[in-house]
Amino acid sequence: MAIKVSFEGSTTSLINKIKKAANDNNGNFTGDENKGKIEISRFGARMLGAYKIEGNIITVEVLKKPFFILEKMIQKEIKKIIG
Repeated sequence: MAIKVSFEGSTTSLINKIKKAANDNNGNFTGDENKGKIEISRFGARMLGAYKIEGNIITVEVLKKPFFILEKMIQKEIKKIIG
């Protein structure tokens, strides 16, 4: 499942938001202003995603999620993180 979201502001600011989300959710972040991976714990479960940034669009590919977490929940959380 891939989720594309447009963002405003700099990619540095976006990366800082993603790093904060990882830290706030007992997760890990590896990457830069072009691509990377984020692992977080949400809804009592671990999730893993990879991101790619092109222009003002970030594409997040969900690599691992529990079966009981709906796509809409993940999309909502990603949009919330990106702001």
